[in-house]
Amino acid sequence: SSGINAEYGVMGATLANGGKNVFTGERVLSEVSTRNMLSLMFSCGMYDYSGHWAFEVGLPAKSGVSGVIMAVLPNVGSFAMWSPPLDTYGNSVRGVNFTRRILASGRGHLRHPFSTNLDRRSYHTGPYNHTGSCFSGREIASRAALSLIKMIRK
Repeated sequence: SSGINAEYGVMGATLANGGKNVFTGERVLSEVSTRNMLSLMFSCGMYDYSGHWAFEVGLPAKSGVSGVIMAVLPNVGSFAMWSPPLDTYGNSVRGVNFTRRILASGRGHLRHPFSTNLDRRSYHTGPYNHTGSCFSGREIASRAALSLIKMIRK
């Protein structure tokens, strides 16, 4: 599952980076395709829970019936987690709760008045600017994810 989580993390990071792969710098999605994909994720990526998600969490996200959730903070970063079981909507129970907890301050919400103050430069985990993270099982966060959480809660 951690390999799949890492793939979702890179996929989300690519969306957060405007369609450019964060490791190679290669454009894999056009800006229009990226915008459209994030819009679809925001409006229907969490199945019938999407409206609640939009108000409570406020991020484009996509869940899968395997228990995976990938959320994107455009121009900042992303995170993915895999943690069954599912709720009645088909989303990971722990994934939804975990995302609510890390965004409790509200600064990660796209419509929060201070969300534009998120600074990618403060999000470094090593010699490169890593914008994708992954969680699995009981949401054990990588260093990059912890850095993202700290940045959102500043």
